[in-house]
Amino acid sequence: MRLLILSPWENDWSKDVLGSPKNYYLLIELNKHKDIEVDWVYIGQNNYKQLDNVNFLKFNDFKFNKDYDVILGFSYQFHNLALKLSKKLNAKYINKHFGVSINPIVKDVRNILVQIRYKKLFDCFRKQADFYILEEDGTNGKLMLLLFKVPSYKIRVNEQPKPDNVIFEPVYRRDKFINVGYCGAISKYKGEKMILEIFKQILRNKKLHLILLVKGFNKRILELSKLYDNLTILENFSYFQTYKFYSSIDFLINPVHYGNMTLPTVEAFSYGKPVIAFDLSLYTKIVHLKNGILVKPFDIKSFVNWTNELVNNRLLLEELSRNALETSKSFIKFSEYIKNEVNFIKSFS
Repeated sequence: MRLLILSPWENDWSKDVLGSPKNYYLLIELNKHKDIEVDWVYIGQNNYKQLDNVNFLKFNDFKFNKDYDVILGFSYQFHNLALKLSKKLNAKYINKHFGVSINPIVKDVRNILVQIRYKKLFDCFRKQADFYILEEDGTNGKLMLLLFKVPSYKIRVNEQPKPDNVIFEPVYRRDKFINVGYCGAISKYKGEKMILEIFKQILRNKKLHLILLVKGFNKRILELSKLYDNLTILENFSYFQTYKFYSSIDFLINPVHYGNMTLPTVEAFSYGKPVIAFDLSLYTKIVHLKNGILVKPFDIKSFVNWTNELVNNRLLLEELSRNALETSKSFIKFSEYIKNEVNFIKSFS
């Protein structure tokens, strides 16, 4: 089988990846299948070592003059190109999304301004691929597929996977505090102003120690660290070092404004840590006052109040923690999740 991967990201298959390791696991699994020959095309400037059956190729250098059985396109950047190639080569085209980057509940997808802004994303569903792999991260991607009338037989939905190994090394805990965590980038896309305001307000609670595991530099976070001594900032951890963060916290806050079943939610549950998030995902495993707390979307005051309640209410925290760990038993592990996905891709050869 000959597989073409079209990716807008460079080196996200590295073991040192800062974000999701999904493409790291994909690379490991593909390299086990010697009956698959892979050209992995990416946007970037660096060259990468070739593996036995995986060739890494810069997009600008790649010549589209081979035959492929399957084309796997990540996100929306290469969608139109992949459609043309699949027709030309008579190859199956699978369009994969790691979340859909817009929550149709939060934004009106029929609004003309939204249509213009997200045209490339919407074209992925208007001009349909043969099949779709969709990561369900709470952004209601399944609803997006329904809105664009993508037939169910074309769709494979993956829930977010849990870590293969849960390791406890709580090196960032502070005794005599309730340790509260946030994991992820802090950007306009995630709701930066709102997130920073929540941080600022909860840090006034001196029973709380806030641990931020952030990707990239944020000037405002640095300013907060000068004002509050109950704040710890961890920057640019690789995914395979995040166990030190999750094992150090008592619960996770996840106030991003597009979805609540993002990877940090699943990871927190895996460590028996409940999650406070906004109630804006149809397909969520967070159950209010069972394994976490769901807050009315974008109600900062309520989010802060619930955070303080969980800090002050040990009995509630312990109950939610037990149920969070129980919930995690329903999640599939990363390696098994990717194994199933590769078998799905191979079924089209």
